[in-house]
Amino acid sequence: MKELVHFLQKIKSNTLNNYVLAGLSSSLIGEKSKIRMFEASRETYYFITPHNHKFDFCCLVLQGTVENIVYETDDTGDEWAVFNQKGDLGNYSSKFYTVVKFKATSNTYTVGQLCSIEYHQFHSIKFSIDAIVLFLKKYHILMNLNI
Repeated sequence: MKELVHFLQKIKSNTLNNYVLAGLSSSLIGEKSKIRMFEASRETYYFITPHNHKFDFCCLVLQGTVENIVYETDDTGDEWAVFNQKGDLGNYSSKFYTVVKFKATSNTYTVGQLCSIEYHQFHSIKFSIDAIVLFLKKYHILMNLNI
């Protein structure tokens, strides 16, 4: 796994430092890629605000650990305000949508493990210090290609 990490660090590009959380960087792997690499240079003590994505994806932990919380609708869960965000990266507008009850399930992923999320699922994530994670958009396409 160390050789893979070393190779990916050589080919990464368009790195955004302090991406979403202090100490978390996000880099593209290849041009016009659907693969990103997240690297945590310090412990991310807080979870990223619960959110969903416009696409399915999976994360492969290459180093460190990742804790992911998935929020499923459940009438016995806690109430959360859900906002609808529209726009392009860095140019969003948000407006209140509804209140939904969610129940949270937490899982911790270690080196070599995959964490997959479908577009409709709300989740939050936290990275250990020195965590390195590959983020693969629309993972079902990759899985069907047996890559």
